[in-house]
Amino acid sequence: MPAIRCCLASYLCLIAATASTHAGAIFPDGAKPEQLWNKGTFTEGVAVAPDGKIYFSDISRGDDPGRILRFDPASGETSVYCADSGQSNGLMFDATGRLLAACGANNGRRALVEIRNDGSVHELA
Repeated sequence: MPAIRCCLASYLCLIAATASTHAGAIFPDGAKPEQLWNKGTFTEGVAVAPDGKIYFSDISRGDDPGRILRFDPASGETSVYCADSGQSNGLMFDATGRLLAACGANNGRRALVEIRNDGSVHELA
């Protein structure tokens, strides 16, 4: 059994080494981190819209329902897109460009929802 573990560990190391040599850069050369917003509790669930705007969830504590924010790279501005997200903690855009959110962090809505262009929430499941 120890020989099998050793072979398996060696194989996994070989795969990891090979994969890392072929992986592309995540950030372009010269890229620097930039603070987009500093008023949240716990941000996550980043999704990029077809138009290049960046959306992310702010999961809050207590009675605050959480919100979704939008960063516009063209203007450099971050704004509240949805003021009551039901504690969304996972965002994605579907093939038609709809913003979908999985809600349920910190006893939130516990649903899959569509966040419409006006920031309103429409429950899907």
